[in-house]
Amino acid sequence: MKLRHPLAASGAALCAAAASLGAQAQNTPYYIGISQGFTHESNVLHTERGAVSDTLSVTSLLAGVDQRIGRQRVFGNLNYSINRFQESDRLNNNSYGVLLGVDWETIERISGTVSLRADQALSRYDYITVNNAAGVPQLVTDRNTARSLQFSSITRIGVVTRLTAELGFNHQRIDHSSALYDFRDYHHNAFSAGLRYQFSGSLNAGIAARFTKGTYPHLRTNVPGVYASDDVDRRDIDLTANWTPGGASALYGRLSLSQTDHSLGGGNNFSGVTGALTWDWRPTGKLRFVSTLSHDTGEEAGYLGGGGYDMALSNGRTTTAIGTQATYELSSKVVIDGSARLVHRSLSADVAVPGGVNSLSGSDNFSRFSLGVRWSPTRVFTLGCSASLESRTTGNRALSYPYDATSLGCYGQAMLRF
Repeated sequence: MKLRHPLAASGAALCAAAASLGAQAQNTPYYIGISQGFTHESNVLHTERGAVSDTLSVTSLLAGVDQRIGRQRVFGNLNYSINRFQESDRLNNNSYGVLLGVDWETIERISGTVSLRADQALSRYDYITVNNAAGVPQLVTDRNTARSLQFSSITRIGVVTRLTAELGFNHQRIDHSSALYDFRDYHHNAFSAGLRYQFSGSLNAGIAARFTKGTYPHLRTNVPGVYASDDVDRRDIDLTANWTPGGASALYGRLSLSQTDHSLGGGNNFSGVTGALTWDWRPTGKLRFVSTLSHDTGEEAGYLGGGGYDMALSNGRTTTAIGTQATYELSSKVVIDGSARLVHRSLSADVAVPGGVNSLSGSDNFSRFSLGVRWSPTRVFTLGCSASLESRTTGNRALSYPYDATSLGCYGQAMLRF
């Protein structure tokens, strides 16, 4: 498989907490804030042996808007972080995440959503790569930032009727700053057309045809600067449903008949069933679980996690993941949250070697567990701490490698809402 690095956003936990706080401020359309966090990591490079521990400082600027203007709704958020390591200063970087969008509608039966998301973060999740010239594993520790871009547009016709037609367009790309990772760059455009029917106030379902044209523009090279690209054609029939059986539960699902063809590396072709399911459950007013189950190809899986590009899900020929996030309001000022995720990837790669191509295959398993607490003594200030443990086992060290890592961090945040 054309392996791409997972994004290990230095301030991920911090930004997630900020986003959660921003979501709570539903009556205040604007917010702006600053935060400072420190995290100690046991295995900064996520290597199998000779792990290097270090302490990371994350200084962030946060801002957001969620404002209705007449029939239209404008929304967006921004986080910009300065990430500095105490010892591994060659990995110092600046990361960001930007989301801008508009929910629009006309006076007739036409509405839609347009959104743009851009992210940049240090890519240090998989430092093993395949040397495309020699076809042997190579440990690379150069600083490399991964940039992802997503543009989405959906138009609905027939809003006030039970039957709605939907037209969609989606552009996604992932690029890397280091030339050593050019072969993991991936770009695609997807078009979809379908129908959605409102069976009742709690259930709607749809069917759509989706066509995707993608490319790995720098997949192989035997001569520096000269690349062979892998063009990807994908066709899907999507069955989707949203069901709210009661006030405590909501289910969102997609089941697809999918076929993917690669111009290079036939071992990465896929024909079968893909899909995703999310269950949002609130058993009490203070406790909430959001659980997800997904199965998809590597090109698509990285975008299943929501938000920016999720490298823990990407890279596989197919990726199957299950996870849950729990939030408990211990009091009006104290919130405890935790998460668990298990990921299985089926891996494949066709590597250019002198005289031909070497086909590799294998699989790996990834797990991550986290627990955190945050305290908001006022509407402006928040303090929080979190700990996480992650691990990976593998069946082919030429495609991935095992490692263990832990992290422990705390942060302080000041947020103004108006």
